[in-house]
Amino acid sequence: MASLALNDANFNSERDVVKEEYRQRILANPYGEFSLAIDQKSFAVHPYKRPSIGNIAELDAAQLPEVKAFHSTFYRPDNATLIVVGDFKATDLETWTKKYFVATIPRGRQRRFRASPSLNLPVKKIGTRPCPAPRPHCQRSPMTYLAPSVRSNDEPALDLADEILSGGQSSRLYQSLVYEQQVAQRASFDADLREDLGLLTFRVIVASGKSLPEAEKSLNDQIENI
Repeated sequence: MASLALNDANFNSERDVVKEEYRQRILANPYGEFSLAIDQKSFAVHPYKRPSIGNIAELDAAQLPEVKAFHSTFYRPDNATLIVVGDFKATDLETWTKKYFVATIPRGRQRRFRASPSLNLPVKKIGTRPCPAPRPHCQRSPMTYLAPSVRSNDEPALDLADEILSGGQSSRLYQSLVYEQQVAQRASFDADLREDLGLLTFRVIVASGKSLPEAEKSLNDQIENI
């Protein structure tokens, strides 16, 4: 955090590592690009709209001076969370923090977010695509709702809703959509609350021989129930 030991050689090497990570996680993953579309289509103008990993073209265009400027702006103690575990006194930790972080590393520029306009509907349907082999006849469809910040008083309730709806085979989505009605091969919910905004995401892989409207009705019933 105090210094960036980058030169052209190790920068190019690390960039190649990230590009390979993109190829494995996104391009080689049957649902990789589909997953990226969730953020891209759920947020209107907010920076969360852009996936953090970028893409191959952006990685190729990145230059070392840009990386150094980004590091000096954002890799600061006031943008970090420090977690320390051990046998020590709280007063000692405060002393160490001031000595090694606050006193020696300057603060960077404060981050600024642009508020994302509300969606026209409370739910954003991301789209539907055929599942890849070996399940070419099924469909996968996510829906998202904008959610509050992780600092919101609703955070504990949404965490609990996450567990109730999608916490294993005893969860409501699995029991209803997969086990009892058998309209879905998989159904899940994720309460992804972030610093500025959050996203509530429902994902359904429709069972073979079942229709998407059937699965969506069953999903909406569970949303209404909770």
